[in-house]
Amino acid sequence: MYIMQTSHSEVFAGCLMESWYPINKLPKIVLIGVALFSLLLSVSTANAAVNYSTGNWVWDEALGLNTTYIWNAQSFSGFYYDLDSGIGSEELEIRSIDRNLGVGEIIYTAEPFYTDFKHDEWGSYQVIGFLGDEYFAGYPDGAVEEAIDNVSFIEEGVLAQVLRDTDDKESAYSGSSFVLEGGYALNIVEVDINGSTVWIQLEKDGDVVDDDFLSSNDDYIYEADLGDVKDVPLIIVHIGTVFAGTETSAVFIEGIFQISDNYTKIIPGYFFGEMEVKSISSKEILLENGNNISLDQGSNIATMGELKLRVAEDDILRFAPVREMSIPGTYELRGTVYDGNKDNVPVIWMPFNFEGFYYNIDEGVGTEQITIESLEGRVIPANKLVYNSTVCSMEFEHIEWGNFVVIGFFGEEYVPLLRMGDDIHLAKADKLSRLVIDDDKKYTLRKGESLSLGKGYALEAKQVDVDGKKVWLEFTKDGEFVDDEIISVVSGETGDWIVDLDSIEDEDDVIVMRVHVSQIFQGAVDSLAQIEGLWLIDYENAFTIENDDEYGELEVVAIGNGVAGTNPKFGYLELKNISPLSLDQNSVQQISQGMSFRIADSDTLRFYLFEKASFEGSPGFEVSLYRGDIREGDGYRLNNYVIEITDVFVEANSASYYIYERENMVEDGLLEINETVEFDFEGGGKVRMRLLSVDMGDLLPRAIVEITISNYRVSNLYVNEVTSRDIYTIPLQKGWNLVSTPLIPMNPDVNSIFGDNEDVILPVYTWSPTNKQYYTVNTVRIGKGYWVLALNDTQVTFTGTPYSWLMV
Repeated sequence: MYIMQTSHSEVFAGCLMESWYPINKLPKIVLIGVALFSLLLSVSTANAAVNYSTGNWVWDEALGLNTTYIWNAQSFSGFYYDLDSGIGSEELEIRSIDRNLGVGEIIYTAEPFYTDFKHDEWGSYQVIGFLGDEYFAGYPDGAVEEAIDNVSFIEEGVLAQVLRDTDDKESAYSGSSFVLEGGYALNIVEVDINGSTVWIQLEKDGDVVDDDFLSSNDDYIYEADLGDVKDVPLIIVHIGTVFAGTETSAVFIEGIFQISDNYTKIIPGYFFGEMEVKSISSKEILLENGNNISLDQGSNIATMGELKLRVAEDDILRFAPVREMSIPGTYELRGTVYDGNKDNVPVIWMPFNFEGFYYNIDEGVGTEQITIESLEGRVIPANKLVYNSTVCSMEFEHIEWGNFVVIGFFGEEYVPLLRMGDDIHLAKADKLSRLVIDDDKKYTLRKGESLSLGKGYALEAKQVDVDGKKVWLEFTKDGEFVDDEIISVVSGETGDWIVDLDSIEDEDDVIVMRVHVSQIFQGAVDSLAQIEGLWLIDYENAFTIENDDEYGELEVVAIGNGVAGTNPKFGYLELKNISPLSLDQNSVQQISQGMSFRIADSDTLRFYLFEKASFEGSPGFEVSLYRGDIREGDGYRLNNYVIEITDVFVEANSASYYIYERENMVEDGLLEINETVEFDFEGGGKVRMRLLSVDMGDLLPRAIVEITISNYRVSNLYVNEVTSRDIYTIPLQKGWNLVSTPLIPMNPDVNSIFGDNEDVILPVYTWSPTNKQYYTVNTVRIGKGYWVLALNDTQVTFTGTPYSWLMV
C-alpha cells in the first residue's frame, strides 16, 4: 500500500512529478491500486536512494526500485480483481531486472480464492484469475446447502468461465422458459394442480438434456463432465416459489449460477506466448518465460496472451506490463481501491495509481490528480472531491527545439496555447488544443507534392530554388491556404519554420506548427526537400475553460496562471463537486468526462475510480498463443480446429501440415523454415502458424512452431493445447467383416487404410438404410459400418483423431 499527503504545489512541482513520497514518510491513505502507465513513486526531498519491490505500475531504474519486482491486481489493471470481495488472484514477478531477462526470470502465478454466491444461501465457490480473465476454479465441500462435494478444476488443468451468478428475482409462467447462457434454456413444462411441484426440462441447443420435479425452496443442479473432471455442477437454480392460480401457474426463481461447458485446458509444458506452464496444483498455476527476453528501447514485447511489456524509448530503463485487447470493444481502466475496513481519507488518485489519467511513459510525464478530502459515511460532501491538473514540460521529438508543454484533462492529452516569444511557463492552462503530430521522422517531398499531417492539415513543397538551398512550403487546412514560407538550409540558417496565428481563442501570435527542413536537393530530374521534425496542434478545435464551467458533477473553481522568471511555475486547473455524491452499494457514480466510481456490492464501503476506453482494433493485431514443439503426427487444437503436423523432413528443413475444422479438412500444405500458413477462425479471427525450425526430437521428429491469433478474444478459446493422434487397429477374420472406427482417420481414403494389406479384397461396402442396398465407398468415416472381405485372419492399423478431439 502506498500513502501520500502533500499540497497541490508540492505534488506538481515539476513535470516529472519529482515530489512523490515513499510509504514510510507519510500518514496513511489508500493508494492500493491498479494503474496503467502510472507515474512512479519517487524518493523524498532528500532524494536518497530507496528500494521498493512492489506497488508501482511502471518500473524505473532511475528511482532505485528493487531489481526483483512484483506486480499484482493492486498495481496492474490487466489482472483480475473481485471488487465485491476485495481480492485479486494474479502476480507477476520479474527478477534481476536489466535490459536482458534470462530464462525463468519472469514468473507468473495465479492462485484461487473463495467468493460468495450472489444467492447467499449457497455459500461460496472458488474463482481464479488467469491472464486477466475470471475463471471458475472449484466448489468446496458442502456448497449449495451441502448438495455438492469438493470439486477442483485447476489441479486438472481445466478452466471454465463463470457465465452467470445472480440473485435477481425472475418469474416465468407455465409453458415458458428461462433463457440461460451457452445455448441452455430452462423450460417450465407444467405446475401441478396443488401448486406444490413444477416439472422442468433443461434444453441445450433445442435438445432436452435433463428434467426434474421441484418444489418451492428447492435447488435444481445440472451436472456434466468437463474434460477430466466428472459430474461437474454446471447450472444451479434456486426455485423460490411454485404457484398455481385459477387461470395461470408460475414459478419464481431467486438465484441462478452457471459456468461454461467450454473450457481452457492447460498442462505443464504448454506455452502461452513466451511463458511456459511449469506446474499446476489445487493452490497455484505457475508459468515462467522459456526464452531470453530483451527490453529494447521503444519495444512492445508479447509475453503471454494479451499481456505485453511496454518499454520506454529512453536510455533509462523504464517499462510496464500492459494488457492489449485483441478484439474491438469497450474496456474499463480502473484505479486504486478504497476499502473502508483498512483505509482513511484523504484518498488520492494520480497517474501512478489510475490508468485513466494522461501519462507519457517515454518522458515519465503526467499531470492529473483526484482527491477525496473527506467522507461522511457513503457520501462525499460538496467541494470535497477535488480534481487538479498542472501544465508540464515535455521534450520535442526533434530535440533541437527543446521543450513544449502539455496538460492532461480527464485523461486526454492537450497542449496549452503559447504565444510566440513567451516563456513556456506562461502557456495558457485554460486554453487547450489537441496535439496532432510530434515526430522527428524523415519525410521527403518532391516539388508539388503534399504531405498529410492529419485532421485535414497538410504541407506542400511548392518550389525548390535552382541552387538547391531554399524551399517554398505552403501550409493548408482542408485544402484552404493558411500560411507559407521560404526556408533556407544554408550555413547559419536553422531550417526551421514556426507558424504563429492570430485569433486562436482570442489569443494572437499563437504557435500552432513547427517544421524543420534538414536537406534540399535540386537535381536534373527531381527537386526534393527532406523534413526531419514536425509539430502541430489542432488549433481550429481549440477551446477555452472558464471559472464556473461544469463538467459532469465537477465545477471549475480555480485557474492558475503560470509564472516566468527566477522562480517559475506552470499554470493549473482545479475543479470540485458542486453537490454531495452518494456511493451507494453496488452502483456506479459518474464524476465527469467519462470518469466514474464503481462501488462494491458489500456492506463495507469499497470503490475505485475508473474510465471506459474503447478499442477499435485492427486486422493485423496478433496475440501469441504458443511457441514450442509439435511432434510428427500430433496437432495443436484451438476450439473446433486442429493444426496437425503430418510429416517432419529434418534434412529438408520443412514440415507438412493438415488443418481440420471438426472432421473436415480445411487445407494442407508444406512449410519451409520461417514460412507461415494462415486460416480463417471462428468469430472473424485469423490464426497464423510459422515454422521456426525442425529437429529429430527425443522419440519422433518434431516441428518448432509459433502460433498466433488476431481479431479474437483469447479468453474465448475454451481449448488451446497440443494433443496427440491415436493409433487404431481393426482385427479382421477370414471372410466378411462388419467394422467401424472410433477415430477420424488422418487419411480416410480406403486404399490408404486397407489397400496395402494383401489379405484384404477391395472394394469396401456400406449399407444404405434409405435405399436398402449396398454401395461401394472411397472413404472411411466415423459413425458408419463397413463390410470388408479378408482372405485370411489379419489386421489393419491407421492413425486418427478421437471424436472428442475435434467435436465439442
